[in-house]
Amino acid sequence: MKNTYFIGLKVLETPIPKAQRLDVIISQIRKDGQLTDEGTAFEEATDLMKRNMVHNMLEDLVLESGFTVTSQHTGLMIKVRESTPSTGPLLVVKGTLIAIIQEEQADRETITPSASVQEAIGSASDRETNLARNLTVLPGLEGPIKALLEVVSYPLLYPDLIARLNIECPKGILLHGPPGIGKTLLVSTVAHICHAQMVTIFGPEIFGPYVGESEEKLRHKFDHASRIALADPKRPVMIFIDELDAITPHRSDAQAHESRVVAQLLTLMDGVVSRGRVVVIAATNRPNSIDPALRRPGRFDREIRIDVPGEADRRRIIESLIKDMPHTLRDEELSGLARMTNGFVGADLEALCREGALGAVHRSISGAGRDDSTTAKGSAVSVTMSDFKRAFSTHAPSLQRGYAVAVEPVQWSDIGGLEPVKMQLRQAVEWPVLYKETFSRLGLKAPRGILLYGPPGCSKTTLVKAIATNSGSSFLSVNGAA
Repeated sequence: MKNTYFIGLKVLETPIPKAQRLDVIISQIRKDGQLTDEGTAFEEATDLMKRNMVHNMLEDLVLESGFTVTSQHTGLMIKVRESTPSTGPLLVVKGTLIAIIQEEQADRETITPSASVQEAIGSASDRETNLARNLTVLPGLEGPIKALLEVVSYPLLYPDLIARLNIECPKGILLHGPPGIGKTLLVSTVAHICHAQMVTIFGPEIFGPYVGESEEKLRHKFDHASRIALADPKRPVMIFIDELDAITPHRSDAQAHESRVVAQLLTLMDGVVSRGRVVVIAATNRPNSIDPALRRPGRFDREIRIDVPGEADRRRIIESLIKDMPHTLRDEELSGLARMTNGFVGADLEALCREGALGAVHRSISGAGRDDSTTAKGSAVSVTMSDFKRAFSTHAPSLQRGYAVAVEPVQWSDIGGLEPVKMQLRQAVEWPVLYKETFSRLGLKAPRGILLYGPPGCSKTTLVKAIATNSGSSFLSVNGAA
């Protein structure tokens, strides 16, 4: 057979140049319309295992563009589409990079010769720069957005580098954080930035009344995502599992049908059957309630914790929420609003801005009368700091709901005497909050704990209420006797 080599012909010594890279197209030989056992194993292998298998078959052979290598044992026919360098026969060595091209992809497009590693970095950096511009879409979530973009986009931006290192990119990410922090919004935003196709799995929707129905629905979701990835090789595909803890509890405490769902998800996440470029992202606010087997590398490789936003992030979130809202807030009022909303997450701040706007509407209607058509059109309605303060007085952070935190505000002037104690408390608690930049510049750290002691009735609790009021901190009271 012309231009065909069969496995078993080995080249011992030759001055032929070494191949840097081979782009190959894989076809499978069928017997009576069925794949061989080896062909089935290749079909279900991961991308890394496929590259290693093909490399072992081609190592020490002399090949060039257009050559075909056939193995009756494995049932594979390997055609060399492009080679680097592109002139003359080349020797396949241990360091040769093997890139497998899908037959559908080869039919649709012309494959250009591979660039060097340095050229790959240069060409991909422009695309990554465009993605980096979107990091400010969600204020306060830049870190998680960047981490997600790396996992979703790197296989498309740097395929040569990843193949050269002979690794599999992480394909499972677990997002965890308090309710309302923005986990679901984060995944939707990343999917929009990357133009990714997203397959969503909600916990309750996969449970069925019959044995095996839940597992079948879960398999169908993963199969659907894999088909999308094969149909469009240049577009990332994401499977998003919201409220993961609802479908994957600890198997030691779970019901029989829940344990079967956990086992099915473990099998799908294991990588025994290749998912291609499908990335699985799950979100939960109870990471410790998830079965521990899911949290090992190879399933959910990365865990990204999203923390409650700090004062600077809260200000940026508020600014983004009110940028299209008529308001009269000055710069110092924005800083004060960010300071007083300690413990608020993104959903809480959104609710605060909404209630502030509704308060402005109510104030405008009450002031002008219900029959004032000009006011009803909202031509002169603006949200003020007073509206936000009224909304703040009726809205506590969602993290504190369920706890007794209603405490009357106490000012320093309400406490007579105790001036040295007041000063020490202000220095320990209030100053690190008010003068954060100065503390950072001087390398100072705030105390992690303060012990107040004295006889009953000497204003210990009142002092704590005063420092909480003046620093904008949350006040949680724990009665040791109870």
